[in-house]
Amino acid sequence: MNFRSIASITNQKPARAYQNPFQASGGVKHSDLSIPTFDQVLFGARKGFSNPDEKQINVKLQVQQGFWRRVLAAAKQRQIEVGEFLRQSLPHLAMDAPKKLAINQVVDILKGNHNGKIVKTQVKTLLGPDQIFDEWLSCLKKTRKYAQISMYNFENEKVAGGRTSDGADISSAWVKQQQILNLIEKKASQGVRFQILLDNSVIRARDEFNNPVFPRKLTNEEMIEHFKKLKEEKGLPIEVVAYPRSVAHIYHVKLLISDGKRAIVGGMNLSNHSAANWDACVSIEGPEVANIQHDTFHPDWMFARHREDRVLTKEQLAAELPEINPVSKPALKVLNTVPREYREIGLKGKEEIGDYIKAKVSDPKLQSLHSEQFIATHKEIKDTLIQRHGEGVNVKVLHSSSVVDAFPYSRKAIFDMMRKGVPIRFYNEWEEIGQKLHSKWTVFNKNEVMIGSANLSARGLETNLQKGLRDDYPNYPNQRYVRGNRDMAIVIPKSSKIAGAFLKQFELDWDFSPLKYPSGYGEFEKASNFTKFMEVAKKIVRALK
Repeated sequence: MNFRSIASITNQKPARAYQNPFQASGGVKHSDLSIPTFDQVLFGARKGFSNPDEKQINVKLQVQQGFWRRVLAAAKQRQIEVGEFLRQSLPHLAMDAPKKLAINQVVDILKGNHNGKIVKTQVKTLLGPDQIFDEWLSCLKKTRKYAQISMYNFENEKVAGGRTSDGADISSAWVKQQQILNLIEKKASQGVRFQILLDNSVIRARDEFNNPVFPRKLTNEEMIEHFKKLKEEKGLPIEVVAYPRSVAHIYHVKLLISDGKRAIVGGMNLSNHSAANWDACVSIEGPEVANIQHDTFHPDWMFARHREDRVLTKEQLAAELPEINPVSKPALKVLNTVPREYREIGLKGKEEIGDYIKAKVSDPKLQSLHSEQFIATHKEIKDTLIQRHGEGVNVKVLHSSSVVDAFPYSRKAIFDMMRKGVPIRFYNEWEEIGQKLHSKWTVFNKNEVMIGSANLSARGLETNLQKGLRDDYPNYPNQRYVRGNRDMAIVIPKSSKIAGAFLKQFELDWDFSPLKYPSGYGEFEKASNFTKFMEVAKKIVRALK
């Protein structure tokens, strides 16, 4: 869609309740085709607050050149106010948000052992976009020397080319996400050094009528150029490297490291739309952050730089990174999917995340498994969960309800589990703003948590360690090695406190979500091609022609 919307949350008391928000704000009527400035265009007073006299949301529309005149013309043709036309076209602006609860943050102290001495690392739960982006801002504000960022999708409204917020901007979390880029620039101007790794895969975009968009662009293309200009033109100490496209399907890691002391790990991207999604992360503070650097960020940086400049030696690549001291016997486990091409810098390929979860779901000691997943299509794990459920293991999966629209191939795996009686519910996503359950975490036996960026899919758990048919899949004779994502996760073992927090949130999310199945999951139904939100987008495009 050719529009951008920015929400600003204010505590100003409105003069009166708005019957027509656009008209009440003094905006232009359909009969007046003069073009107002965007600052004059206020469309808001969104409903749903418990006390509308104390808080309201004003949605200020910023539009691409030529779009606003088309909006005015379309409204005039229908003989309605411009604000009313937009309200009808974008129903989320006047809708109540689903009532959603996030539990308070929970903290636990884990004890590792480094060369015979006990070391302590703090782990804190981050549930929902507000808690996650609050922690991002807090972590960056505390940074004094350096920060390292790995991200699949990094966007900001001030950098052209990113997706529009598409409704995410009605939340306070969107405002926080938008502050991250400015804070990075501010800290860099104060001398903080940034090393940023961004995915550079091809975006296989389609227009509102499902036609491929050409030429295909690259993820983060504009953000990479933005950071490079900050270094070249302003001399800011920001190094940005695009992860090589030819190695992984996508670079899917989502990670922040501050001064080697603090880290944020989980499933949350930094896209303009991320604040709309329900997601989860954890923050880690203490000596075991060095293990995440050693196992994940530093190898990724060295490999990406090696592919960028093959003349550099391994010693020169290592010299670009800060010195670290990993804990010899950590309490946390760091898991990675590493492509075979890392042998170019002396490392081996890995499928640690897949190996770990396959072992856990097959473990005879497994009694319960609770999982919130954006997508769960891995054949072996799906079949094992069906088997373990039949053996009496308490298996519950909360799944994204819109994923069948984006990934129709996921329908079979989910329906197989449903048909065999595995308890599955579909998260109550707010479709009008394109919300998704984007979480990627699992609790085993109520005392062990795995959380990270990896989906429970072949792309998320496997990588191209070899070519041809796999000999470790006897039940799937035609299973081939795939070029999977570069992903990472951590395991928090033996922490009933952290696991208990995730389980409590799971029960809230479970009760929050409907028992009914969304369109596309019925036995004889075909998967939809679009969510309801995309149908609204198509109506707008047709109305403006």
